[in-house]
Amino acid sequence: MPDPRSWWAETLAFDTLIGNTDRHSENWGFLIRWGADGRPSYELAPAFDNGSSLGWIVRDEDLPRRLAPAALQRFVDKGRHHYGWLSWDDQSARHVELARRLVLAHGVARPTIARIAAVAESKVEAVLRACEEFDFPVRFSDQRAAFVLGQIRARRAALEHALGG
Repeated sequence: MPDPRSWWAETLAFDTLIGNTDRHSENWGFLIRWGADGRPSYELAPAFDNGSSLGWIVRDEDLPRRLAPAALQRFVDKGRHHYGWLSWDDQSARHVELARRLVLAHGVARPTIARIAAVAESKVEAVLRACEEFDFPVRFSDQRAAFVLGQIRARRAALEHALGG
């Protein structure tokens, strides 16, 4: 299988940026491709089931108070992965802590995590603007967009700090 450490570094960095709390063993998998010779090749599938992220649990009516800088930071700081660093960990680990530990254990993960963390804010803003334009019964409001952008900014800053940036 090609480079599983890079896949985990990318996925962990992505989960950290979006605050995904649901990357358990049933939310990642493998792709199997059969070659012309009939032999299989394996690779990790792209990250999927990211629905438990980006503050989905916060109700629209609570957004004004959640947008206050201290409240937003508290929300981000409470974020945890579904899993811990070691199989016998009693608690799941905080997003940034897992990324930091991965880099300490496998230094080759640093550039991959740094690349994901360096996503251009203009790209994030473009996606959020597109979400606001959907004609859907439950609208993606300006406040929701600000809340999502605030989370990504805070998590990116924490991730860059953990990487020594």
